[in-house]
Amino acid sequence: MHNVAVVGGGPVGLLAAVLLAQGGVDVVVLERRTEISGRPRAIGIHPPAVVALAAAGVDVTREGVRIEEGVARSDGRELGRMRFDDPGVFSLPQQRVQSMLRARLTELQPDALRLGRRATGLARRVDRVEILGTDVGARVVVGADGVDSTVRRAAGIPWHTRPGRASYAMSDVDDARLPGLAVLSFERGGVVESFPLPGGQRRWVALLTGESGEPDLARIVRERTGHELAADASVSVFAARQNLAARFVDRGVVLIGDAAHEVSPIGGQGLNLGWLDAHALARLLLQNPTPTAGEWRRFERSRQASARRAQAQARFNMRFGRALPAPLHRARVLGIRMLTLPPARALLADAFTMRRL
Repeated sequence: MHNVAVVGGGPVGLLAAVLLAQGGVDVVVLERRTEISGRPRAIGIHPPAVVALAAAGVDVTREGVRIEEGVARSDGRELGRMRFDDPGVFSLPQQRVQSMLRARLTELQPDALRLGRRATGLARRVDRVEILGTDVGARVVVGADGVDSTVRRAAGIPWHTRPGRASYAMSDVDDARLPGLAVLSFERGGVVESFPLPGGQRRWVALLTGESGEPDLARIVRERTGHELAADASVSVFAARQNLAARFVDRGVVLIGDAAHEVSPIGGQGLNLGWLDAHALARLLLQNPTPTAGEWRRFERSRQASARRAQAQARFNMRFGRALPAPLHRARVLGIRMLTLPPARALLADAFTMRRL
């Protein structure tokens, strides 16, 4: 029997495992996939997550592109800017961070990561929780297995839909212009965002507003902003949804990351929130390997409160970036100008960099 078993070997589950392994905890990670997914995922790493990953021995500042400033634009004009203080926001694909965490866990406990292991359910015993479909049991089982979490369903924890839904098109293109700058273009037809990536690339994301068939992102970006993208760029579509687990802790089972909360992926909020869950959980278990009921309640309340704040901010971001008729669009432009002036600018920067979560 292990002290802790993590179901889900993505970046959130791996961070929790690495932090626990560093503290001498016997931990095992069960991941159903054998390879890291290659499809585009989150890229933004906010200051609290930079610190949490550094505590695990993973320095994203070496390979990541630092985003030094964010600029808001509309109708071809700049509305305002904000700078991001140290340690800053870094852009690095989730897959690379996941690979770094895998390597770090292997350094600490070579046999901890077990690939190709699919959990099918849970069986609670007096002193442990057994993970069905595997030969693993642990005092604490951590569900870090995503929005369709087997652990959450097996534990009987309800999944509640929260306000905030939208669809976006996304593409990573060769574009070395605007290094270190995040650009948010608030246009009448809907928001267009772009962020620098390592290797001289740039990610473009645009709100979809009822387009049928496969979206022509190059056309959308051109019509809304005047910027020309490579016409043959590969485009993917994703939906931003928001859900929250009714409980994060339930009789030896703990949920973190997307298993606990689904947050709009715009800006990497969901992934960063998951890393903060992992950091908080590891801190609790390293302080007390058998937390009291009161300690578990405080952990759950704290992380649920952070998730609700992140979802509220994501909902605001989605509403602020929607397509608007001319009069409301002009009002939005005025509001953005005000938000990018002191003292609101500092509060806005703190919100966007997740310093309050």
